[in-house]
Amino acid sequence: MKCHGYVVSGFLTVACALVVDVIMPASATGNAVSLGDMACQWVTASSALPAPDKPLDFSYSHCDLARSGERAVYLYRPDEWAMLWQLQIASPSTGKVYVESLLSTDRFVSPGSPVFSPDGKWVAFVAATEGKPISKSVRPWVVRTDGTDLRALRSDGWDYGCGSWSPDGRLLACQRTKQAMSDETGAIIGAETVLIDVASAEIVTSFTPILYGPKLSPDGKWLLGGSSSQELVALRLETGERRTLWTPTRPPSGGPSDWGLENYTWGADSDRVLFDRSHRVWDLKDGPYEDELWEASVSKGWKRKVSGAKLLCGSSDGRKLLVDQRNTHQIYARRAAKEAELQPGDLRLLTVESIAPGE
Repeated sequence: MKCHGYVVSGFLTVACALVVDVIMPASATGNAVSLGDMACQWVTASSALPAPDKPLDFSYSHCDLARSGERAVYLYRPDEWAMLWQLQIASPSTGKVYVESLLSTDRFVSPGSPVFSPDGKWVAFVAATEGKPISKSVRPWVVRTDGTDLRALRSDGWDYGCGSWSPDGRLLACQRTKQAMSDETGAIIGAETVLIDVASAEIVTSFTPILYGPKLSPDGKWLLGGSSSQELVALRLETGERRTLWTPTRPPSGGPSDWGLENYTWGADSDRVLFDRSHRVWDLKDGPYEDELWEASVSKGWKRKVSGAKLLCGSSDGRKLLVDQRNTHQIYARRAAKEAELQPGDLRLLTVESIAPGE
């Protein structure tokens, strides 16, 4: 049995209420279970929660889980005609919306990369602004989860993307790029990964080559991110050592599309890494994506496929994963029947400990 995630133009329609925490009972060999070809069948065996009152437009690459797993922050569009996107906070276990619109002003353009602070009291994100003052560059911001104390961390002409907070909540890991303003082609003249002191808004250190979506490990010793060639790379902060955990490859069928890196997260031991890879399925109309959940070890160098589910995001302490277990054919059948794309049982919040580690 195989299950596959699905993305259309980079966005995924999901509803937070359809998420449950799956914790398997302990056995004689421990409490870990294997997610092989039977992964989706195992996940489906747990009970589903009721559907929410209305589905939400949920960006698959712009969501984050609080450490408790009880809150998710995500990018959404209030309605299909809305030009501006918003950030919302809701419970992944009940679907209750805690904060309808985290950003109380419509001056933000293209907000994204929301990430919870370790204590769950703040959200960092990036956005450009219009109005006064106007900023065409994408800057890093922080705001309390009740929408107060909004402030920009940097305004230096660079375009930022947030990755994660440090375990102590003091630093924010981001990537940033800079374009040549006088060059009509918009050539990139700078690209690096930085750690920003949230209190002072000063850059503590920077790293090159750039790692996109940098995520600090739970022990604060490593950075995990995607390279410019979509390799999954772990960087040891103390020494600058870089370890390539995964490199894009052609799909087994020999199709025209490479497997590309999507989302990734740390395990609680700061060695185990879980990541999602995808490629376009060209034999289906509009070319939907096929996804696979993989894991790798930083210290031992092994990697393996875990299941056909799509990883959406993970908590910063490395203990919970939000995954989508639909396959492309199910989605097309539902569309033909004019049914909602998401139904009970499609999404699951898993504990990392419930997935048996590899070699």
